[in-house]
Amino acid sequence: MIDFNQIVPVSELARNSQAILTRVTSMDKKPVIVFKRNKPIAAIVGFDKFSDLLKAQQENETEKALRAIAIAEKEYKTGKTKVLKSASELWK
Repeated sequence: MIDFNQIVPVSELARNSQAILTRVTSMDKKPVIVFKRNKPIAAIVGFDKFSDLLKAQQENETEKALRAIAIAEKEYKTGKTKVLKSASELWK
């Protein structure tokens, strides 16, 4: 859950960039949400958190690919798909 201490206006970035970076790299490591015209436009996170997010995304994409492969193999075994010898067979 986001609390109001994690929200900064975009105009504050230039004035207090060092303080904002210190907040995201301090012990609690909570992200800072940047708002422009009362709408969130960006998030500033520490590099450790960013690395964790990238790793989680990569694992999620790998799991999706493995599920798609499993489904394709099952459909091939049950005869729902076939191997084409040329691209022209797509229109037959």
